[in-house]
Amino acid sequence: MTNNFTGAGDTADAVVVQPDGRIVAAGATQRKFTLVRYDSNGTLDSSFGAGGRMTTDFGLSDSAFSLTLQSNGKIVAGGSTFINDAYQPALARYNANGILDDTFGTGGKLLPTFGGSCVLIQPDGKLVTAGGAQGSGNTDFALARHN
Repeated sequence: MTNNFTGAGDTADAVVVQPDGRIVAAGATQRKFTLVRYDSNGTLDSSFGAGGRMTTDFGLSDSAFSLTLQSNGKIVAGGSTFINDAYQPALARYNANGILDDTFGTGGKLLPTFGGSCVLIQPDGKLVTAGGAQGSGNTDFALARHN
């Protein structure tokens, strides 16, 4: 299955399967976080986002690299954005229908000061991110936990 959403530069970098068998993929289209949901047979699920796709704009160049599902059905995407001449971690949380969850961060988006684009959920429901953080002239190993 392929989808050409923007004519060029569409990528999928992460995938999760929801308990009902629907498939959510994340990546980037037009330099924005993008989530796409498919029915179990591979057709776009038009009940998700806008016609099966949801894009989220953080900054100049955004991409989602990881996905995880919370026990309440919410979807968390981790990635990066280019803001203030540097890449930094970016997280977004979506309701099961693909719409940003306003109760997370600011309008469903969070720009942690460090952490990363890889996101997992601990058994207690807390988010853990891994990636890099700008140190003294170089990038340092970073791990962060979010309530």
